[in-house]
Amino acid sequence: CGAGVIARAETAEIYNCINNATVYVSGGSASGVITHLTDGKAINCSNTGNIQLASNISGGSASGVIAHFYGNAVADYYFEISNCVNEGEISASNIDGAVLTNTSAGIVGTINNSTTELRIQGCQNYGLIKGVMDTAGIVGRINANSSSQLAIYESFNVGEVYDMVEFSGMLT
Repeated sequence: CGAGVIARAETAEIYNCINNATVYVSGGSASGVITHLTDGKAINCSNTGNIQLASNISGGSASGVIAHFYGNAVADYYFEISNCVNEGEISASNIDGAVLTNTSAGIVGTINNSTTELRIQGCQNYGLIKGVMDTAGIVGRINANSSSQLAIYESFNVGEVYDMVEFSGMLT
């Protein structure tokens, strides 16, 4: 896994982080700011660097701000991704001709939310997003159960989105 700023953070509040560098990862996941965030917040973070993931394994994610968000806490607490911006080009591609379940998005590649409340507010994507499955301007894939609460509001995508296999748009 690779990130421009933070590779992994648990129960963390991350404010005002900026990535301007190019991040290239072969296998795993790639992100401009945070590769794995578990039970935390990302506020006022931005990416202008190009993020590229080339993989021959499933489950990877490429994103401008957070590649994977994991919500596992049971406490009365909400998690927040707010006022985050991506202006970089994000791409996820498969190598060796395999069709894999890798995601790509401007803000969050994959959300795995089991029992928590997650708010995504005021996030913006301006960058080109290219992928092979679950490709979107804001969130590539959401894996949640019935006790999860997810709200996305005041967020928008104006960047072009290209998906070679499946769906594309603001959310997939």
